[in-house]
Amino acid sequence: MVSPLVDCVCASPMLPVCTVDLSPIVHNSCLYVSGKSMDMFSGLSSSFAINAQVFHTGELCGVADFSDDHGVGHLHIVRHGRATVFYPDRAAIEIETPSVLFYPRALNHRLVVPDASAADVLCATISFAGGAQNPLAGSLPDSLLVPLDSVATLAATLDVLYQEAGADAYGRQVILDRLCEVLIVQLLRYAVSSELIEHGALAGASNIFLARALSAIHARPGQAWSIASLADEAGMSRSAFSRLFHDVVGVTPAAYLADCRIAAAQRLLDEDRPVGTVALEVGYGSQPAFTKAFTRRVGMSPREWRKRSGSG
Repeated sequence: MVSPLVDCVCASPMLPVCTVDLSPIVHNSCLYVSGKSMDMFSGLSSSFAINAQVFHTGELCGVADFSDDHGVGHLHIVRHGRATVFYPDRAAIEIETPSVLFYPRALNHRLVVPDASAADVLCATISFAGGAQNPLAGSLPDSLLVPLDSVATLAATLDVLYQEAGADAYGRQVILDRLCEVLIVQLLRYAVSSELIEHGALAGASNIFLARALSAIHARPGQAWSIASLADEAGMSRSAFSRLFHDVVGVTPAAYLADCRIAAAQRLLDEDRPVGTVALEVGYGSQPAFTKAFTRRVGMSPREWRKRSGSG
């Protein structure tokens, strides 16, 4: 668990950590594209898992620092009160109405509540399986600030979240974590439908042609995909597919496939699968080739990754 350095917390002790897999919920999140229902998360959920860990609920006063040293993102839900968010290298932002502030990746920031006042805040750490190689995490902006009343679908989730935060019952932590994960999926829906996300996996998933190719990659990352076979999935010519993929997703199909393979490999390694078996399952012809590619992208060998994640 990563805890901020809080100068003054007026209420609520820090909570124990509990990890929840969001896959069953993510599979039910749909986006309508060109009149057709497109489940944009179903393929992605096989390559990633969202993990929310709530560590503070209740009143917050003074200053809370959130370092980027630990490699996790954050979710802050400001229910009541005012706060200012300061950054070391960008302009500060003022939160004057109930809002949710989402950092999908680690970002150094400071949450400051005005003197002689307090804000009702829920804070959670957020991580994505695969880290920087995760195709979903990489498609999101550094931060997303959304007034709570601008997304009607958040109301029901927030009602249950607030009720559970004020309860003292068995399973409270599990429910809080899972509800935060649901809230993130709802935020992603809003971001895509509001065109706040212009590039990356989510933007590609909202394109009726690219979604077919992306879905195929996510479902079968170990397959020997070529530009021609992916273009066939999309129903496009190879040249048109390559241009559209790069323009929308922001990388070449080959680079995106490589990231998906590494993310899938990390998940399998976390399940304590043998390195050689993982190499074959994610599409590498040999263990040395897989180890070289994994090390180049992650910065450590597959065995080192497994030891660091606690599964080896």
